Amino acid sequence: MKFYLSILLAVAFVTGCTTQEVRTTPEAARDGLAIVQGLTNETATQIAIIAPEQLRLQFEVEAESGAAGKASAIPQSKIASTVIENRIPESKYIVHHLRLTDLNPLTGYRLDIKNQYGRLVDSRKFETLKTGARPVRIAAASCMSDLYMADSHPMWKAVIDSKPDLLLLIGDNVYAAVVGGVYKGPLDRKTLWARYAETMQRLDYYRTPKLIPTLATWDDFDFGMKDGGLNNPHRLDAKTVFDAFFPQSATDAFPEYEKGPGVAAKFGAFGLDFYLLDNRTFRTAKGPGTPEVPQSHFGSEQEQWLFGSLGRSAKPAWLINGDQWFGGYHRFESYEGNHADSFRDFMKSVKQTKSTVFFLSGDRHLSEVMKIEPAMLGYETFEFTTSPLHAKTYPSNWDTILNKRHVTGVDKTPNFNLFEIEPVTKGKPLKLRVTAIGAESKVLYSKSIEIRGKLAK
Repeated sequence: MKFYLSILLAVAFVTGCTTQEVRTTPEAARDGLAIVQGLTNETATQIAIIAPEQLRLQFEVEAESGAAGKASAIPQSKIASTVIENRIPESKYIVHHLRLTDLNPLTGYRLDIKNQYGRLVDSRKFETLKTGARPVRIAAASCMSDLYMADSHPMWKAVIDSKPDLLLLIGDNVYAAVVGGVYKGPLDRKTLWARYAETMQRLDYYRTPKLIPTLATWDDFDFGMKDGGLNNPHRLDAKTVFDAFFPQSATDAFPEYEKGPGVAAKFGAFGLDFYLLDNRTFRTAKGPGTPEVPQSHFGSEQEQWLFGSLGRSAKPAWLINGDQWFGGYHRFESYEGNHADSFRDFMKSVKQTKSTVFFLSGDRHLSEVMKIEPAMLGYETFEFTTSPLHAKTYPSNWDTILNKRHVTGVDKTPNFNLFEIEPVTKGKPLKLRVTAIGAESKVLYSKSIEIRGKLAK
């Protein structure tokens, strides 16, 4: 059963004027289009399609087979759809958001995309996401430089072969601030848009035959300014670009999803809460603050939103941040290292909430598991750092730089983390296994984790 939808209307995102001419024209497009499936639940999904503006596209969605292998019996009239065009006048690339609702969680679907002449341009399979408490596989990755294409091909194959239910892209998903191999930030809207389009056209993930539900937040390179924060004059334009290329809008079809300040968001699924935090829009410079601008990693508005939400929920919660949380032991960017006073206050506030939390981070160009001592939050918990998927790697120096929290890790090789989480049961500890995976699906380390926190009290 099919339904058809042609694009007839355009909704333009226009938020300012470009001031910078930089060569960022995307390379000749590969066959097909760059496509990503974003926010998804059991009956709805959002899909972004990046395409040249001269293509007048028609979308056709066909239900394939249900759980028993039989054709879906969803009446065509009960499938709802909306198309929104995201564009800026300085670019010839449009990001089409296809929003589908009233889908069947037991049914697979195929999305066919045709041009104005009826010729098939691209075709992808997709499913909805079963969000109830159940065993779940979640992949997490950061640091995806399109300068490292030789590494990108085997690494994206490993991600896809791991068959995650959900993929978390947690920062430096686009090395926008590196243009033609040279750092160019802070980037204006035109250059950011071009770099996002260029990167997504190049990486295999955006061309995988079967789409994977994906949620994203950013770090400095996709924010458009290395180590940037409040000092980025284009930070609002950066949000416009990010929101266009990663389809995760809060609508009535997603009651489990909530937007926060900046690009922050909360997603409830599998008996867990996922907080994808914005560590750039409100970030102050490293070191002590001033009375006018207090030291901050996330900003007071975002913190109030987060703690208010944590205070209302007793679900186990992932706190997800582009750079490391407990990174005070090294000289690179981290919350603990860059904003020590704010970090201590933040952890005191987390300790006072109902939720049991654990931490996920990227940015370090190595992967690491850290055990967080009970004195910090009143219970033992963990931070998982995953980096890089494909980018420059560095030695860890763990043998010379003491980290009392270090449990295990891997350096000098591309990798991502796969989390296999057991069903969340009220009153019982959270059990998961974290595995760092490299090219050819090689296991680099694997660790079983149990987090009791406030869950078993």
